[in-house]
Amino acid sequence: MQNLIELIKGIQALPEPIQQEPNFFAIGGRGYLENPTSDLLAIFMGGLDGNTPTWLAKALVYCLVGSNELTETELEKYGWDDLVVEREVAINDAETDTFKRLDLLVSCSAFVLGIEFKVYASAANNPFDIYDQLLHGRADGRPILKCVLRPNSYTGDIKATAWPVVSYDQLIEKAKQFYGRDVAFAPVSKWQFFYTELLQHLHNLAHPESDHVMDKQSFDFVMQNFSDLRKGRSLLDDFEKALLHAGHDAVGQALQSIGVDTNINTRIHTWGKIKALRYHPEYWGQDSDVVLCYDENSSAEEGQSVVFFIRAYIRNGTQKTNFSKIFADLCKVTHEKQDLWEEDGVEESKHCWYEQSEKYLCFGALAKDRSLDGTLQALASLTKWLDRNVYTEPATA
Repeated sequence: MQNLIELIKGIQALPEPIQQEPNFFAIGGRGYLENPTSDLLAIFMGGLDGNTPTWLAKALVYCLVGSNELTETELEKYGWDDLVVEREVAINDAETDTFKRLDLLVSCSAFVLGIEFKVYASAANNPFDIYDQLLHGRADGRPILKCVLRPNSYTGDIKATAWPVVSYDQLIEKAKQFYGRDVAFAPVSKWQFFYTELLQHLHNLAHPESDHVMDKQSFDFVMQNFSDLRKGRSLLDDFEKALLHAGHDAVGQALQSIGVDTNINTRIHTWGKIKALRYHPEYWGQDSDVVLCYDENSSAEEGQSVVFFIRAYIRNGTQKTNFSKIFADLCKVTHEKQDLWEEDGVEESKHCWYEQSEKYLCFGALAKDRSLDGTLQALASLTKWLDRNVYTEPATA
């Protein structure tokens, strides 16, 4: 145990992990796959029938100046207002009689640009000679630009040396150069915000190591104390099991005290950092339960570094009276402190709230006595209140 005490002191001395800011395109879709990300690239090259900016196309073309016959002087004269962006452009391979598809084709009066886009896949099997035929067929005398756009500058899997590689970092650097000149001075629109998110998303794809939240000091600490840390995790697991059992006893005894004999199913959920120990009396009906929750107490007084609170979830259709009455009664009992719990301080919730289009009526509160024993007593009292007022037919006159 002394080793664990020393271990805890070591953990407390470690720096707080740096929380990475979530990226809109990473959390809102499958941004690590080639096709969805290619769709995003197309949008910011002007791919919605001219209704979106051409900022990214311009940045990419300027990345290719020097590897083709276009010069910066010629590009400076171009207005960037007649771009046409196409996705998955097909051409028949006469040798195999199959269609091959180029990820992106950007054409305008000044040039034709072919882009083979990569995230994690290899370029070894791409038919670049067939892509060249496609570009020559579309060029009609205009300069031809082409590239493989990928997270890094690797060229070992590209047989066609005439297809230069542009890395995400190169594209982002050029895009940032133009941002201050072209984007920042444009009328404010949603596209400016989405564009910066897309550039950050490309950076994250190119540098997955930047998503790692563990610094070297913490990593080395785990390496040196792995065995003790595993023992500590085992203690936390045992602590959770003991709490689950204590809550089960509290709910079961509460129901037995009012003459209810039913099986109580348990589940454990994790809500961010919060642990939720759920107790579902079977006769209450599908998914309706009471919950014992616990989290670290950031303002802990000496002797209690864990904070406890209670919740309840009532599934519509399992209750014996309407939601609006339950809502009003629970709020009244809580606000007036008529039972063993009180307001949780979350003004927005008003103690009760609905989830999933009123599929669930939810309730949250703190025990008046914040200790574990006090919270278990409040959980038991809430169980009896719900049984009487929610799951029992109201008395008729």
